[in-house]
Amino acid sequence: MPPENSKTKFTRGEKCLFIHLIVTFSLLLLMIIIYFVHLCLVNHTKSDALKIYRRSYDKSLTDLPLSDYQSVGVMFLNTTPPIVVCNTLLLGKRWSLAPAQCTSMRDDPNMLDHLRQWKLKYKFDGKQTNTDVKRTLTHSQFSRGDYQNNIGLFEHVDPIERSSYYVAPKNFFIDDKTLQKYFEQMSIIDWDVHFSEKGDTSDSITNPVIPILSDKCEMYANTIVGKIRNYEFCVTFKNNSGLADHGAMFVMNAKIIGFFSWGDRRGKGMPLIILNILPFREWFESIIYE
Repeated sequence: MPPENSKTKFTRGEKCLFIHLIVTFSLLLLMIIIYFVHLCLVNHTKSDALKIYRRSYDKSLTDLPLSDYQSVGVMFLNTTPPIVVCNTLLLGKRWSLAPAQCTSMRDDPNMLDHLRQWKLKYKFDGKQTNTDVKRTLTHSQFSRGDYQNNIGLFEHVDPIERSSYYVAPKNFFIDDKTLQKYFEQMSIIDWDVHFSEKGDTSDSITNPVIPILSDKCEMYANTIVGKIRNYEFCVTFKNNSGLADHGAMFVMNAKIIGFFSWGDRRGKGMPLIILNILPFREWFESIIYE
């Protein structure tokens, strides 16, 4: 029999577990203290803890003038549920810019039965504005196979009257130096089209993005299209939860510069390939201002 005065010894594993529990409870206690300090120092309403915020326009991400931000719209099929086709950019009271893969899709014979379901939506000062499509114009050199010259126009049935419309900036050249300069001033504006018992709750969504410099961008893109064009560049989402529809507008330095043309909608396996709309300014302005 063991001596009566012998002491019980803990194993190394039991000691590690005991220390781990002490550290865990200490950190938990510290977090609770920080939480209550925060409640004392920051003003909250009673319902703040239960609120769920929908991600929408975040001016800290874009710094866009409100008129430019509201110039971003969405083309969708008015079905149940609605289907987003692409995003658009309001250029004038009768014209919206969009990817050519979107405008050409409406002219596809297979879409004949759905022509009346194509709807164009914008939101101005909290009010939804919808219109039908009169006709589409697709860039004459658009190639569906490799997305070359992936740009087109929708003409509206009903004019969308605004005091001012988006104007493409002049003399804004995009290269690696520019992308690095505005690294923290980039975002993508997309749309969430949603109808419910409460009505039309559709709204735009803003996601921050970061650039992928030309060498790495070409490595991704050239495997798909042979050679990336000089009016295209790559970005990816800053957070892993981003998702973009084709035509989602790219904002840099508080200016709409282009839109998501092709690539992985989540920016993971393949980055988001952005089409710079500025080299096409002469083409679309010759149409909308004729």
